[in-house]
Amino acid sequence: MEVTIEKGLVSNIQDVKVYLDGTQLNVAITEDGDAWLLQFTYTHSTHEVVVSLAANQEPQLWQPEAIVIVAVIALILCSVLGLLVIFMKRKKA
Repeated sequence: MEVTIEKGLVSNIQDVKVYLDGTQLNVAITEDGDAWLLQFTYTHSTHEVVVSLAANQEPQLWQPEAIVIVAVIALILCSVLGLLVIFMKRKKA
């Protein structure tokens, strides 16, 4: 696979890492004008490919914002279900 990254997006090309399903891959990096060309291979199937442009940045499957959103949605759903149970009990009485 080939990925092209504009040079202006990367402060140090040696910091660029490519991960396949959380495992770092070996990448061939070449210059192509004002862009970097990253080349790596993998078997085609269903995979998650992450290109990290920052140094010492491991890929995160769950971003902190996503965890907060899921927690808020779960809290709202539990509250609504609790209110429905209370409403149904009062309606039967």
